[in-house]
Amino acid sequence: MYVYHHLAIVGGIERVLTDKMNYLSDNGFVVSLITYEQGSHPIAFHLSKEIIHTDLNTRFFPLDNYPLIIRLIKKFKTKLLLQHRLQVQVNSFRPDIIVVIAGDIRTCDILNKIKTSAKKIAESHTNIKYTMSDPSKRNGILSLLINKLYIEYQCRKIRKMDMLVTLTDGSAKEWRKYTKNITVIPNPLTLYPTEINTKKEFSNRIISVGRFDYQKGFDILVKAFTIIADKCPNWSLEIFGEGNDKTRIKNMISYNNLENRIHLHPASSTIYEEYKKSDFYVMSSRYEGFGLVLIEAMSCGLPCISFRCKHGPEDIITNDIDGILVKDGDYNELAETILWLCNHPTQILEMSCAAREKAQKYKKENIMPLWIKLFHKLSEPSHQ
Repeated sequence: MYVYHHLAIVGGIERVLTDKMNYLSDNGFVVSLITYEQGSHPIAFHLSKEIIHTDLNTRFFPLDNYPLIIRLIKKFKTKLLLQHRLQVQVNSFRPDIIVVIAGDIRTCDILNKIKTSAKKIAESHTNIKYTMSDPSKRNGILSLLINKLYIEYQCRKIRKMDMLVTLTDGSAKEWRKYTKNITVIPNPLTLYPTEINTKKEFSNRIISVGRFDYQKGFDILVKAFTIIADKCPNWSLEIFGEGNDKTRIKNMISYNNLENRIHLHPASSTIYEEYKKSDFYVMSSRYEGFGLVLIEAMSCGLPCISFRCKHGPEDIITNDIDGILVKDGDYNELAETILWLCNHPTQILEMSCAAREKAQKYKKENIMPLWIKLFHKLSEPSHQ
């Protein structure tokens, strides 16, 4: 049983969860998906018909419009309702394993109160500091102290899980001071294209994909491209995604008169086709849990430029072989690296072959058996 608030948006977690559930369903597992804020929204990615999906219709986001006291009361009542409805589903489905997302603290908290013999797994999809808080809203020593205490408090909920799965060794190392039951399993690729055009003509097209928010750092990317735009006049930057920062990024582009060079696109469910049209990928994230987009781009033969942010890029990219790693947050170095790759087509082709080879290790048939092995291990009598 997978429990998550909703799968209504085209995002990385949503895609990975859907891929894993579909794989398990196709390989003999009976899979249940429980959402509680899906409502009438369609699931963003194709979900196997064999998967039993139930939405518990306990929506928290509309409650933010109420005054503080009323909001707290309504959220408390809704949380109790969610706990009751989830308990009913657990009693009915009787899962052996229940999987939640570590960042979905509400679900983790409620799951710890559910009566079940199922083993409980939490997946961590981002840096621990940002799993529990919003770094864009931290200011001052007092706020940092409160944030640290808040992280400590929330991590207690994760400690009660039977296993925490992180995506990288670096992330696991950070989590170990809160819980000892940790294993590392990278995200799997949605697909590995059977063929790509390795002798393609260059399209002079740079691509980046993700949510328009603080984490993804598209403001840094636009700033970097602005620095070198006049030096690579035939190149364009294509950014795919949605988010609250999209208008601000659009205004940055307009301010720098780059509307004909930097193009913002909606999130795409056929993003692989966009990768194939591009020459290389740039990731400007301030932090990551993994960086699935890097592997997706690599599978299509794209070299990747990325900050050395925590965590993921250094686990995926071999510097100067299948991509280039840039000093974390240094937009000048990012600009210089983008310009260098634009001017070195031979290196793009060489890195392209290495990138495609690297991506093979993240195929589903290589990653998902690690999950199945974990499920069996947790179900052994020694873990009862």
